[in-house]
Amino acid sequence: MPSATIPLEYDTYYHIYNRGIDGCNLYRETDDYKHFLKLY
Repeated sequence: MPSATIPLEYDTYYHIYNRGIDGCNLYRETDDYKHFLKLY
């Protein structure tokens, strides 16, 4: 079951991690990173 999406709130700070567990890359493909930026 997929988790529910929680919308970001205006005028709020968020910490976005730039790496995965044990230093693994979060984005294996360039398209994955572009998709993240589009959502962001």
